[in-house]
Amino acid sequence: MHAELLIADYHDPSHASALISLMHAYALDPMGGGQALDSAVLAGLPAALAALPQAFSVLAYADGQAAGLINCLRGFSTFKCKPLINHS
Repeated sequence: MHAELLIADYHDPSHASALISLMHAYALDPMGGGQALDSAVLAGLPAALAALPQAFSVLAYADGQAAGLINCLRGFSTFKCKPLINHS
């Protein structure tokens, strides 16, 4: 098996398609709520993420097929004086 990780380019149609497909699959899973996301939400997601300078996504491919996704938002911890990602 060949595995690859890459930072998504939200303007690349193949990356945007993979992001939409993986988000759709996750939403349908019980861990994602078990319900489809509105098609307008899915269609707008790549552009909305691209508009956020603190956002980036990592796509995982297995044998050339999109297999995993993490959407990340950078923040900053004033208590630790360092950047953080997706932390509450």
